[in-house]
Order: sequence, then structure tokens, then C-alpha cells
Amino acid sequence: MTQLFGTSETWAILLPADTVWIDRGKQQPTETSVEHPRSTHTAVIGSRRTLRRRSGKDAAGCRTYIAFPSYEHPLLVTNQDSAILRYLTDSVLSTPPGIGRVPTFLLTIGRRLLRRQSAWMLATWFSTAGVVSVQEQ
Repeated sequence: MTQLFGTSETWAILLPADTVWIDRGKQQPTETSVEHPRSTHTAVIGSRRTLRRRSGKDAAGCRTYIAFPSYEHPLLVTNQDSAILRYLTDSVLSTPPGIGRVPTFLLTIGRRLLRRQSAWMLATWFSTAGVVSVQEQ
């Protein structure tokens, strides 16, 4: 896997070994100058739209991951699927015991909001989470 500077080893575990990262801050080389093998996966820091724009191809077969708190050092990586987000907020995330009634109430409301993709996308907009899109070519 061709890694970007500062990316976590978590991505090496989740993504195939032949994944090529497209740096969001650099211009994409022309297709004639760089040819990747047929089985190469392309990853970009950003949404499917960013991946489509950078790779110049349709985003069909694209997987999008949400990394919290950032894509550089993720503690939690989840797929963007609604069912997975509901399972994550209902079964994995929890409110710590003994923190009081008001904080428990607020954290419970926050967890329920995280069931929706829009809440995670809002978190990425405020840079409290990161999005990584991966496509098999």
C-alpha cells in the first residue's frame, strides 16, 4: 500500500495491500503517465465525489469509511451504511456509568443522532471525523 505521510497503520489492516492513495492536496497525474494494475484499489481522503473527481472514473463499487476522530489516527472506523451506523450507536457505543443525569441524557441524545449518516457527515464538515473512499478498479 502506498501510504500518505501521517496515515495510520489502521488503513493497512482495512485496505488491500495494492491500495494506491490519491493525495487530496496534489494534482492527479494524467492517466497516460500512471497506469495501475487491474486489481489496484484507489483510496482518497474525502467523499465518493472526491474519488470520482480525482480518479476520473465512475464511483461504482466504491466503499466509504468514516474515521473518528480523524483519518490520520482513527480510534473508530465504520462503514457509511445506515444499518451499520445504527448497530454501532446501539450496541458498541455506550454512556459511561456514574457521570450524572444531565450528561447521561445529553450523551444518549448524541448517540441517537449518530444513527444517521447526516450527523457523521456534519462531523466530517467540522473536522471531528474523517472520510475515506476506496474504489476497486
